[in-house]
Formats: sequence, structure tokens, C-alpha cells
Amino acid sequence: MRGVGVQWTGMKALPVIHKEYPSYGYMQTENMCGNSENDWSALERTWNAVVHCFNNGVGAYMYWNMVLDETCKSWWDWAQNAMVIVDRNTRQVRYTDEFYLMKHLSHFVQPGSRLLKVSDHENVLAFRTADNGTAIVTYNSDEDTRFRTFVIDGKKIEVTLKPKSINTIKMNDK
Repeated sequence: MRGVGVQWTGMKALPVIHKEYPSYGYMQTENMCGNSENDWSALERTWNAVVHCFNNGVGAYMYWNMVLDETCKSWWDWAQNAMVIVDRNTRQVRYTDEFYLMKHLSHFVQPGSRLLKVSDHENVLAFRTADNGTAIVTYNSDEDTRFRTFVIDGKKIEVTLKPKSINTIKMNDK
């Protein structure tokens, strides 16, 4: 099998590359590193990148800096985002919003899961899981409660999403 690894700057090319070479495997090898924001805005950027990548043929998404120290600087002295920040002096560990996003995704979307088509592909991903269930992950970016309706594999799903929330609906399709 042939494959392509795409760093974050190459994400814009994914729609064209995947269309031209649909038989290749694709992997997002580097998320957007940020500038040490480590806040909800970083989670939103990563979520948007994850949705874009999966909807354009990527089968795996890699986070670049899992753990950084309190300076949030890489070894080449660039302050970046991280999922976990460890203060070397106080030994306190801080889990960022992106940590919880990636933890959430990796908990429900296990190896062997396959992307499903969703009627509304904005802020939602759906996967057929290895246990033959369905995991729907969706984000409400609004400041208000939002009602959403999706059609996946001919099934209509209606959900109520709290403001600024990542949600997973797990369905057993047996």
C-alpha cells in the first residue's frame, strides 16, 4: 500500500491529493502546533483540523507535542501547544483542553474504526467501530444550546448539545 503523511501546512492540499490518489493511505502527522495558547481556542482549531482531515481521507491523526514543561517551548525554543504541561519546579501537571479532546476521540474511535458519511459533515464525525457500533462525535461551537439532526446509514439521529461542548453518541447497532 502506498501512503502519504501530511503535516499541518499540507492539510489544504488533502482534498485534491485524496481525489487524485484515492487508493493511497493518508495520515495527518503533525497537528497545528499553536503558540502556547493551550486554551479552548486551541481545542477548536484542533477539532476543525481533525474534521477536515478525516473528511478528506485521513485514517490517523497525530498530535505533535504531547507533553511540554512549564515554558511550553520545544527544544528549538518555540512556545507551542501541548496536551499536558508539567511544571518542573512544582511538579504540578496540567491537562489542557486539547488533552480532553484527544482523550475523548481516542476513547470512542479505536483502531479498526471506519469513517461513515454523515448528512451534515460540519462539526461532526461518525465512525463504525470495531465492535460494529457507531460513534458520533460532534461539537457545538455556539454559546447557546443547539439542536442537531444527522442521518447516518439511513438512521435519523436527533440530539441536543450544550453550549461550547464536545459530545459523543455511542450506538450499538446489533
